[in-house]
Amino acid sequence: MQEAVEAKRSYGCTISIGGGRPSDAVLSLAGGRLMISGAGLRTIDLLQVEGLTRQDLMIGLRVYPDELLLVQKLGRDFEMFYDELRLERRNRILKGLFLQDTQSSKAFPCQFGLGTELATGDIEVYPTSVLCYPDSSPPFHLPLSYVLDDSFDPDDWSVNLQLIEGSVLKVRKLGKLTDEFRETIGIAMRNHAGRAARLGALLAPNCDLLPGIPIEVPAGHSFETAPILRRQEAAHISGLGTCRLCVSELNTGLSGATDERAIPDDELLLRNSFLYLMCEAGSSLIVEVLNQEDHATYVFGLGEVPPLSPPLRFETQFFMHIARALDSINFRREPIYEDAETLAAGYAVDVGTIERKSPSARVLRHTFLKRIVHAGYERWASDLDACLRGRTS
Repeated sequence: MQEAVEAKRSYGCTISIGGGRPSDAVLSLAGGRLMISGAGLRTIDLLQVEGLTRQDLMIGLRVYPDELLLVQKLGRDFEMFYDELRLERRNRILKGLFLQDTQSSKAFPCQFGLGTELATGDIEVYPTSVLCYPDSSPPFHLPLSYVLDDSFDPDDWSVNLQLIEGSVLKVRKLGKLTDEFRETIGIAMRNHAGRAARLGALLAPNCDLLPGIPIEVPAGHSFETAPILRRQEAAHISGLGTCRLCVSELNTGLSGATDERAIPDDELLLRNSFLYLMCEAGSSLIVEVLNQEDHATYVFGLGEVPPLSPPLRFETQFFMHIARALDSINFRREPIYEDAETLAAGYAVDVGTIERKSPSARVLRHTFLKRIVHAGYERWASDLDACLRGRTS
C-alpha cells in the first residue's frame, strides 16, 4: 500500500464533474493523488488522468475511462496549482509506470513528437534515457542509445533528436530553455557514449553492443569474457536458435543527468548493467541474464504484437518490445510475472494502468510463460528443455 503523504497546500475552487453544475470544492495534491473535498469527497490517482488541458483559467482533467473534471475559479492560485498538478502527475507516472527513482534534469515544458503532430507536455532527461510526458497521450521513454545526434533548426527554433532507426523526435517551443535543453541532452549523450564504449569492451569485445538494442550474436560467439557468469547457460541457449545480445543500464548508482562526471568506475558500471541473451527457439523467446547471479531464465511465447509506442520503426518488433519493457521498469523482476495484488502492495502500481499505457509492458506480461530457476546447471538445462518441448508438443 502507498503510504499517506501530507499535502503541501490546499486550493479553493469550483469543480464540475461529467458536465454537471460547478460546485465549491477544496483540492490538494500529495503522493501522486488528487484529493477533492466539497464536491463529492473523493481521491483520484493521477496515474488514471489520461489528459490535461488548460484554457481561459480553466483546467480540464480527463480521468480514465471517460470522466471529465473541470476546475475553475482558482484565482491567483491558478498557475501554482497547475504546476503542482503537472509535477505530481509526472512523479506518479515515474514511480507507478516506469519504476525509476533517480534524480532527473529539470522538466522542460515544450511541444514534441515523432511526426507532424506535436504534443504539448514535459520532457525530463535521465542518465540513461529521455522521458516524455505528453499532456493528452500516454507517456514514453527513449533510451539514450536510440539517439544518434541532436541538431538545432533556426527556422522553427526546434531541437531535433535523430533516432537510430530513422525517426526524428522534434522538440520545439522551449523558449528561453532551448540552450539549456541542448546542453543537458548533450551532456547526457556524451556520458552515455562513454559508458556504452566501456560496456562494449568489458562485456562483449566481439560485438558492437548498444544499450537497449538487441544485436544478433555472430556464429561461434565466445561467452568467455570475465563479467559473464552464465557461460554454460549461454552456450546451451545459443545452440537452441537465433540469438541476440542486449544490455540494459540501470539509473541507480549513476550521477545526475547534468553531471559531467556521470561515468562510474568499471565495478559500478557492471553492477548497474544487465547483459542478457535473447534466443528465438521455435515458438518461444528465452531471456537469460548473463552477468548477474540472482535472475532466473524467463521464457515468453512468440506471437503477434502491437506497434511500438511511440511508433518506432525497428524490424525486430517482439525483441524490441521485451527490451523496451525491461529497460523502462529498470530491469526489476517482479513486474514481469507477479500478480496484480502483489504489485499493488509492493510498488503501489496498478497493472491494468501499466498495460494500458505501455504496449511493451503489456507484451512482457501477457507473453510471459515461465521462470526457470538456476538450481544447478543439469537441473536448469533439463527444466528449460522440458519447457520448450511442451511448447512444441
